[in-house]
Amino acid sequence: MKKESIYNFSANININGKPLYLIYNTLSHKLVDFTDQSFSSLTDTQERIMEDNGFLIDENINETQLAQYYRLTTIFDKKLLALTIIPTADCNFRCIYCYQNSKKSYIDNNTVEKIISFLERNVQFYSAVSITWFGGEPLLCKKEVLYITEKANAICKRNKTAFVSYMTTNGYELDLDFFKSALSSGLRYYQITIDGNREIHNAQRPHKNNNNSYDKIVSNLTAISENISRTRFEIGIRINVSSESLTTMPEFIDTLANLFASDKRFVIIWQWVRNWGGDRINKDLVMSNTPCSDLTRLSIKKGLRCYEGLSCNSGTDICEATYKSGFVINYSGKVYKCSMRTFENPEDDINQIGYLDANGKLKIDIQKEAMWLLPKIDEKCYDCVFFPQCLGNSCPFTSIYMNKRTCINHKKLIPVQMESMYLSGRYITI
Repeated sequence: MKKESIYNFSANININGKPLYLIYNTLSHKLVDFTDQSFSSLTDTQERIMEDNGFLIDENINETQLAQYYRLTTIFDKKLLALTIIPTADCNFRCIYCYQNSKKSYIDNNTVEKIISFLERNVQFYSAVSITWFGGEPLLCKKEVLYITEKANAICKRNKTAFVSYMTTNGYELDLDFFKSALSSGLRYYQITIDGNREIHNAQRPHKNNNNSYDKIVSNLTAISENISRTRFEIGIRINVSSESLTTMPEFIDTLANLFASDKRFVIIWQWVRNWGGDRINKDLVMSNTPCSDLTRLSIKKGLRCYEGLSCNSGTDICEATYKSGFVINYSGKVYKCSMRTFENPEDDINQIGYLDANGKLKIDIQKEAMWLLPKIDEKCYDCVFFPQCLGNSCPFTSIYMNKRTCINHKKLIPVQMESMYLSGRYITI
């Protein structure tokens, strides 16, 4: 006998005037069109399809127990070495909602070589390595970024280990020449924030010297789109919607569609202004994620590709701080778990779990590390339909520093993401 998976999330969705009943399984990350169907009347063939894709399971299976097992194997899986490197705490922007305080600290050659030595020592133990560049603004250290990325790529090739690199940047210094060099080194994924039209963006994300950062960023992105062909890369354009910018978004979507709707290497990431701390945040700008559903729907209608958290593998809603093999290395070689709190910490802060020694060996305080890897999980989380997305610890920063439990941040956006998957043909029919 079979039973329905507790990780089936269903929604009634109207697409182009057609009412649909869709089910998304958060563990198998598969979507099925279940319109006019019922679990009690499935044929043998339909039942087999539903079982193969995780919507139906054997009645003797304890999914709660499996979820606990899945969480532990995910956290302690050594297949992926996930490094976030912060080459500088300095930034050329002064964003009004930023939680960081700019600090003129930069990576030096000594730390660069420590990172290279660390990779040489450890890459053999993993089947894949990812490097994410974060800051501050990482493109204030272009030479070091390219050097480490090139070296990491070469080390991985010698060891037959997969390599991928990402960058979060404001995009101001992402010129065409750097982009070409970065692509050849393996740096293929970017997140760049444009918060709206010229007026809105320049007000929320001013450059420290140039009062029009908008035009420079858009010029960089259009140059990449027009001059780089057939190469696999992805640029995520993140839009932090504030209470002040919300009404301008439909017009801005038209602008983005004119620029990038024909280039599917560009993907729109709808976010909302949140209070991450710091002295600069204007709390009047903070808002909920609710409007992002309508903005996503409108973007898709205009031909833009939108980021879907659901189409990713299960467990990707948690950050790398939760993984045993996820580390943040800053400009001085200190090793942290969370990139949100790395600049002003006293040495005994629990976020700094260690450092790279002179030979590139990782020295870890396992008691501090354990607090990030083994937080207390509410028992009710295991039975939650969203558990495979967050593994019960969506944001360890929030639970450790704010003593609050958090659920996945895109939960209210799931129906529109299911709609997006359906429109792009990524669903099962029975």
